[in-house]
Amino acid sequence: MYIRRRHEFLGQLGAQQYSVVVNDLPKRYQTPAAFAGYLQFLYPGVVHSVHIAMETAGLEEMIKKRLEVRDALEEALAVYAKTHARPTHRPGTWWRRWTCTAGTPVDSIQYLQIQLDTLNAAIMEAIQESERRSEAEVSGQLVHVGVDAGDDRDPHPQEEQEDPNAASAPMRPSAFVSFTSLQAAQSFQQLLQTDTSWEMSVRPAPSPNDVVWENYGQPHRLRESWQIISWLLTILIILFWTAPSAFVASLASVANLRKLIPGLEHLLEEAPWMMSVLQQASPLGLALMSILAFHIFGFLSRREGWASGDEVAASLFAKLIYFQMFQVFFVSVVAG
Repeated sequence: MYIRRRHEFLGQLGAQQYSVVVNDLPKRYQTPAAFAGYLQFLYPGVVHSVHIAMETAGLEEMIKKRLEVRDALEEALAVYAKTHARPTHRPGTWWRRWTCTAGTPVDSIQYLQIQLDTLNAAIMEAIQESERRSEAEVSGQLVHVGVDAGDDRDPHPQEEQEDPNAASAPMRPSAFVSFTSLQAAQSFQQLLQTDTSWEMSVRPAPSPNDVVWENYGQPHRLRESWQIISWLLTILIILFWTAPSAFVASLASVANLRKLIPGLEHLLEEAPWMMSVLQQASPLGLALMSILAFHIFGFLSRREGWASGDEVAASLFAKLIYFQMFQVFFVSVVAG
C-alpha cells in the first residue's frame, strides 16, 4: 500500500517532484554558474534550473519599513477623507502612534508620501543591485578553475581563484535545483555527492508555501548546534516541568488545599461556591500549562534550522509525545 501511494505521489506532474534542496554547498559551488556546471557534468541535458539563495536581510528590512509607512499614509488619507482636515504630526514619530513635544508639526500626508517615494526608490535600487551582482558572478567575475557550464571536465576544481575587483554577492550555501527528469531528481537525492559528510546534503524540495525562509541556507554547524541545544532544553523542561505540574494536579483535591491553606476552611464556609471553582482549577491549570509547553517547544523546533514546515512540525510532534508521556505516566504518580 505504501509503495503504491508513494508511486502515485511521485508520478504527479508538479515542480515539487522534480526539485531538490541542496544544503551546505562548498564555497567553490556557491555561484549559479559553478554549481550548474557541476550538475551538467553529472546529469547532462536534464538540469532545468539552479537557484542559489542570496542574503537579503537589508532589503527585507527596507520592505518592512515601507509597509509601515504605507499603512501610516493610508490611515492619514482615511482621516483626511473623514474630517476634511489634513492631519499633522511631528517629525521623528510615526503618524498617530506616539506623541512628541519637540519639532514643528508637518503635513502628515505630504511627509509620509515623500517617505514612501524615497523607500520605493531605495528598494528598487537594492533589487537591481542584487541582480547586477548575481549576474556578475554568473558571467564569470568569480573564476572557478575546472568548472564551466556545459563542460565535461572534472567537476571538482582543485583550486579557486577570485577576482579581487569583483563585487561578491552574499550567497547562502543552499540551492534549489530543478530537473526535467524524475529519475535524475530521485537519483540525485540517493547518491553521495561528496566525500565530506556535512557538505552537499540533498533533500526533497518542500512546497513553496511550506518553506521556512529564515532557516533556509543556515550552515551545518549552526543547525547541529541548535538541534543539540534544543533537545537538551527539551529534556530539562520535561524533567523540571514535573514540579509545577504535580502542584497543579494536587489542586484537584480540596482536602489537600485545606491542609496547604489554613484559612481556606473558613472561606469555603462563607462562600460555598468557591468549592466548584477550586475543583476546576486543576484541569484548567494543566490545560494552560500544556498550551505554554506547545509554544515553548514550537519555538525550539523552529530554531533547529529545519527549512520545511513539515520538518518543524515533525520535530515539535516528537517533543510533545515525550512531554505528554512523561507528564501522564510519571507526574500522576508523583502527584498521588
